Order: sequence, then C-alpha cells, then structure tokens
Amino acid sequence: MKDDFDVVIACVAITWDTDGDDADALDLPNSVVIENPTDEMIADCDEYNDAITNYLSDKYGFCIEGCHIYKCRKVNVMGRKTEKDFDIQVIQSTNPIPTSMQLLVNREHLVVYRQTDCDKLGEFAYQFDVYPSDGGVDCDKIVSAIVRKMESQSYDHGAQWRETHRYRINEGRLSPVSIVVQFYVRDAG
Repeated sequence: MKDDFDVVIACVAITWDTDGDDADALDLPNSVVIENPTDEMIADCDEYNDAITNYLSDKYGFCIEGCHIYKCRKVNVMGRKTEKDFDIQVIQSTNPIPTSMQLLVNREHLVVYRQTDCDKLGEFAYQFDVYPSDGGVDCDKIVSAIVRKMESQSYDHGAQWRETHRYRINEGRLSPVSIVVQFYVRDAG
C-alpha cells in the first residue's frame, strides 16, 4: 500500500488568553491539528505565525498567548495491519476527574494521551506523548498497539472507531515524542 503525504499544521501546548478564566472549564483545546492549512500558514509555521493564531482565535473566540507550531506530514493509515502486542497497564490518575489517561508500556515507557481537537467534520483526534522517546522501541509501534486496543474496545461498546491519519508532531526534536491520531466513527448499523 502506498502512503499519501499531505502537509498539516499541529499547534501544541496552546496557552489561551482567557482573562483569568480556566481554559479547561471553557473547553479550549491544548492542541489542534489544522487539516487544510493555507499557504501563508505553511510558509512561516516554524515561528510564531499570525495566520495560524488568527485562525485559532477566530475558531475558538479567544486570543492565543503562545503555542508550539509544527509542520507535519499527514500519513494515510487506513487498512494497516495490527502491530504486535505490548504489555500495557493503566496508571490510575490522582485527579478526581482526569483529562488525560496514563499508560505504562512494557514497564518502561509512559504514554500520556488526551483527546484533542480536529477541524475535520465528523472526526476526532487523540494526542499521545511517549516518554522516553529513545531506548530502541519504535514510538509509532507503541501508539499503534494502543490505537488498535481503542478501536477494539469501541467495537465492543457499539461504536466502530477507525484510524484515518497519524501525525508525528515533533519529529524527535523534543522529548517526549508526540503523535496525534485522527479517527472517525464508522456506522455500526
């Protein structure tokens, strides 16, 4: 199967100017994947970019104080086979209402994931942060194993999640390796 490559913009670690209100309570995302960026967004995405921050401000109604912006390759992963199984354990959160889930993979890799925003109608996304990013284990394979389990569990509960795209948003420049996975819900009926 030949992969499709397109450019998308990933905005992560977004700090919103909320005049003191809690961004989580306002349901503002901490990361957003811009599916169809303009040429202006792509041209200057390695630095603070007015076109990107204006787009986000217009979409969510709040100004941006800061964020990390990455130009990413969008990879079509429809129909890929399941990766090998990993020993995945859920780490219980100390927060009464957790906004992210923590997993321990093979007793050495911490994976923190949270739902993030997706600007493609009918789809949703999760961001996976894999710690440590070195150590000889392919972070993409770890995320693939988790995604396959998420898809399997969704089927068991009457929905059918299917992965459509994956974005490796830091390309190893930062620790952890961050990967955003985009899903759609297939009609189970």
